[in-house]
Amino acid sequence: LEAAPADHHLVLWCADWSSFATGACGGDVKAIQSGYALLVEALRAIAPAAMGRVQVVMQGEAILKDPSQYWISVINVGRHFQLQRVREVDEGNDYAGQVISSLMHVGDVLTTGASLLLGGPAEEGLHRLAADYYKEAGVTEIPLPRVETRAPVSSLLKATLPKAGDAAAAEAAEAPLQADDELYLLDGTMEVGRWLMFVVDA
Repeated sequence: LEAAPADHHLVLWCADWSSFATGACGGDVKAIQSGYALLVEALRAIAPAAMGRVQVVMQGEAILKDPSQYWISVINVGRHFQLQRVREVDEGNDYAGQVISSLMHVGDVLTTGASLLLGGPAEEGLHRLAADYYKEAGVTEIPLPRVETRAPVSSLLKATLPKAGDAAAAEAAEAPLQADDELYLLDGTMEVGRWLMFVVDA
């Protein structure tokens, strides 16, 4: 969130329908939506200033605003790319739902008109597929988005680092972890699905 340019409008895209297509959370729609709600509330609690600049968009709600146009764009993406090209984005793209989710990602980027796509290494291939579609299909009505990849952020809440010269605190920080020492906001974010950061010029 903090890596995005200050003069841009930020969109946190929660891909709930793509998560459903890939069978995340056992394909339980309520569990997927709850996972995204937890993620958003956790981000608001941890980084309220950064989240104050962010528009949270649920993919399903955005699609339903103009479903015909959205699905036509996804179909056109599917017509453009060979199956192998889409599967190469992620080694796990073995099933139809995973391939459809990758095509939907390009549709998501077209829907937002984002100028910058920010994500972790897991999203880089999807972002580059979207950028390649712009170039290869001759999309000119929307500017070609830049793709930037950031190191993944640990969901582990880390303890405060010991102050310099505080030997006891430093020793405690190095001690073996106990069962109750770790607190995770989300246990395995890929189970919930991918979250993406789209940045739209202000």
